[in-house]
Amino acid sequence: MKIKHRHFPYPVLSPYSNDITGEKLKADITVEKLESEFQFTANFQLENETLLRLIEDEQAVYAVHLECSSTMKRFFKISKQPNYSFNINHKLLNNIVEINFFIVAYKDISSYYNTEFHEDFEGVRFNIQKGDQLAFAETVKMNITKEPLAKTNSIFELSVNPNKNAP
Repeated sequence: MKIKHRHFPYPVLSPYSNDITGEKLKADITVEKLESEFQFTANFQLENETLLRLIEDEQAVYAVHLECSSTMKRFFKISKQPNYSFNINHKLLNNIVEINFFIVAYKDISSYYNTEFHEDFEGVRFNIQKGDQLAFAETVKMNITKEPLAKTNSIFELSVNPNKNAP
């Protein structure tokens, strides 16, 4: 799921718009290969006071969305902390994994207003539903390489059927 410029029915802190001014959400992720899992560590940098207050008040959370097109698996991991780790089994990820970083509403928020709204939104308030995106950062692509598959002989063996009327 590659995030690109799109319009929301409310202002969102994003790298593609100035609906919310100030520093954009920054995030990165590292991965460590464990015995049977990958351990991911997400690190968010957020300077928007309104969004920080919503997280502190447990109305919003940090979120990481991973999507692996090779295995057709998706994962959505949330936290109230800007730096957190989570594990995913090796078998569930392979090749290119797209990773997105969000601030999402953890609860419904009535009359949402951000002190850094663009002047076009001066005095306007929005009703936000649980799960709505309040901010997002650039998509990251990660190549998950595992041990190459062992070369094996085929499980099939072809031979000529000597029977004259063979099907």
